[in-house]
Amino acid sequence: MKQIYGDEKTIERVRQAPPGDPHIYVNLEAIDELPEQFEVHLEKVTFDFEKDFVEVGNGNYMPTPSLMNDIAQARGIDGTPDVSTESIIEEIDISPLLCKPLGSEPILRKQVVGKRCVKTGRVLQEDGTYRTSDPCGADFNAWDRCLIEWAKEEEATNGYDSKIVKDGMYEAFGKKIDGKYYEKTYGTKTYQYGLKYDNKFKRQRHFAEMMKFAQRQADTKARHIVIRVLAGLKTGYQKDEIKDGYFIFPKIRRSRLLLKMETAADLQARSKGITTKAEQATTLLFGGEQKEEEPFTFPDEPKQQEEKKVSPRDHLIAILEAYKKDGMIVVDVLPNVEKLLSWLSKEKEPEKTDNGRYWERALMILKQVEQSIPEEARIDHQLYQGGQS
Repeated sequence: MKQIYGDEKTIERVRQAPPGDPHIYVNLEAIDELPEQFEVHLEKVTFDFEKDFVEVGNGNYMPTPSLMNDIAQARGIDGTPDVSTESIIEEIDISPLLCKPLGSEPILRKQVVGKRCVKTGRVLQEDGTYRTSDPCGADFNAWDRCLIEWAKEEEATNGYDSKIVKDGMYEAFGKKIDGKYYEKTYGTKTYQYGLKYDNKFKRQRHFAEMMKFAQRQADTKARHIVIRVLAGLKTGYQKDEIKDGYFIFPKIRRSRLLLKMETAADLQARSKGITTKAEQATTLLFGGEQKEEEPFTFPDEPKQQEEKKVSPRDHLIAILEAYKKDGMIVVDVLPNVEKLLSWLSKEKEPEKTDNGRYWERALMILKQVEQSIPEEARIDHQLYQGGQS
């Protein structure tokens, strides 16, 4: 049995769990086959069912956005740069927007009514390879949602019937408000509601506000689908299924032993005056083409051939590619790194572009990358003040 890191009670709970337990998403048999350069940490995500789940229909519940984020972090799910967003354009009847009565002749217009987002993600599997999800798309149709809200108010007031709609002082959310309102009774208690969509100007504002956040909503929905797929979550949970209030996920990481060995190899290389990268440390560990050391020469002996100078651009590209290859770039910074590498590939002297303004931005991104990397694992460079030296 491979060594598994985590809380002892959590590990014991996983080992005793019956097949198909909805709280457990750990495959112990696959973990036994994990390569030596990786290790497993069991992460327990606790939740309050009443606060962290929402009903999705037929008595099924799904995690809220906050809980989904906790699950993604526990499982080690990363987003990828492959994101696409587009507008949803439909031919619609704008009569409801203009508060036309039912049965009016349709007023057709082509209109942007929402946003569509497609995302993918990846997660490190028990065999040490990355699994990338299929493209996961989600729509947010602001027009359809507005129609539902307008229709609910029209239904409650019977088409804004003057016998139901009242004008005067009413109480809402503990405040006294002067305006038009209607009353609705639930059981023995009567509540008062102000009219929100009783003219075309209010409805136009409502639609504009929904469109303002349509892209964010579509993006969030697509992201949650990616997390659900890669974490192996069900499409819906019954309340009594997850009454214990937790999920347990495996997070695959590079092993501590490998990191220690690479650090030792890096220090050994530096002691010999070698400027190393992460992949060079691996070569020192596991072999590779060996070169004989050149003899030391005194100043009065013939000068050695000068080494070919590496431009700051090429040096920056090599550093970022090395960090990316070793999976050392956090998910929040990865999209900026991808854009930066694309830009550097097209610019021959980026440090001179626009008087160096863009080069300063490039170095800021490098700083962001290295802030989350332990100092002993960073690559030697002098591209910015305060970098490894």
